[in-house]
Amino acid sequence: MEKNADRFITAFNDIDKYLRTKLKEDNNTSFYTLVNKAAERYSVIRRFEKDLKDFGDLRNAIVHSYNRDKVIAIPIDETVRNIEDIERAIMNPEKVGQKFKRNVTTVNVNSYLSDILPAMKDYLLLTEDCRLFDCSSFCRFRFHVTS
Repeated sequence: MEKNADRFITAFNDIDKYLRTKLKEDNNTSFYTLVNKAAERYSVIRRFEKDLKDFGDLRNAIVHSYNRDKVIAIPIDETVRNIEDIERAIMNPEKVGQKFKRNVTTVNVNSYLSDILPAMKDYLLLTEDCRLFDCSSFCRFRFHVTS
């Protein structure tokens, strides 16, 4: 089989096996059904649902060739990279803690402004009408003031 086809089938089979294990489904369940069931439970599958179903069709074209020695469909490099990226995203989904993790600097009422302001300068903006705008909600740095 062609190199891209081999890589594609390997990634596809890994996804298929992972979904069957997660959903406790046997080999009689179609890949489309697996994807539908998994999409109901897992957001990462919902995000790639259409791609996964398209990959199922491509997999069938590769595997069920009219001639065992000749592949009738060969995935292009971009498609192989895409299924491998999706495989990684499914196998190692981003955790909530990773997505929203932020550094927190703790200061108290006795802290000197000369110590605090340099660290805050990137997270506070002064508007034209001299109001402070806190942009810390958009940044990866937070302050927590304790007494």
